[in-house]
Amino acid sequence: MLLNRQFDQHNFKVVRRVTITPFDAFGYSLNDSLRQPRTFLERSGNALHIRTARSRIRQVLLFRPGQPLLPQALAESERLLRQTDEILDARVLVNEGTATRDSVDILVYTTDVFSITAGYELRGGPGSAIVTLGDQNFLGLGHRLDNRYQYGRDLPQTWGYEANYRVPFRNFVYAEGHYFNEFESHSGGVSAQRDFYSPSARWAGAFTADIFNLRVVLPRDVPLPGQSPDFRVRSFTSQSLWV
Repeated sequence: MLLNRQFDQHNFKVVRRVTITPFDAFGYSLNDSLRQPRTFLERSGNALHIRTARSRIRQVLLFRPGQPLLPQALAESERLLRQTDEILDARVLVNEGTATRDSVDILVYTTDVFSITAGYELRGGPGSAIVTLGDQNFLGLGHRLDNRYQYGRDLPQTWGYEANYRVPFRNFVYAEGHYFNEFESHSGGVSAQRDFYSPSARWAGAFTADIFNLRVVLPRDVPLPGQSPDFRVRSFTSQSLWV
């Protein structure tokens, strides 16, 4: 793997200040500082979009003011920013104009992804469809919200709904809640996880807790001719933990 050695001369210098400059999703380029939104569509898209908050970008950085700048922290931070759902491109640089023998200022530039998604799928006619709506960067905080609603089904419960909400925290910890409601099947739960996000990560882990409420056939054998299935509501929980 090729390593970025551009700023090796600044390794272990103290980070003095971190200046974060986020740009909207349309009309900006980190390769061309003069590029600006020009068209009506670009300006309209940016008006609908909430720019990523500096606090969210700060969560992903592998350095903090007042701490030594570790080797490859700039390149790794840049890579991690690009891997998020809400950021398209990123640059993490040392401000050479203000660098001294023992301290540096860091410049962070990002461009966003347009995060709002929506869909509509007909299911055999206008009276039956699936509607989806989501946001990969809800309120610019990096929260992910997904909704799926189905209606017009040929079942006693004609609708179904599913939702997921994920929240990022510092130290690359993510918490998520989910809910599912369809005919004879209800469930919900929460989870928290931390992945091996970088070669420098020393630990990872996850915890999940779910509750299920299902209407099932007891016994599971096929009923004899002329007999009706024996439907029973069964509730149970599930938990898991790994580190």
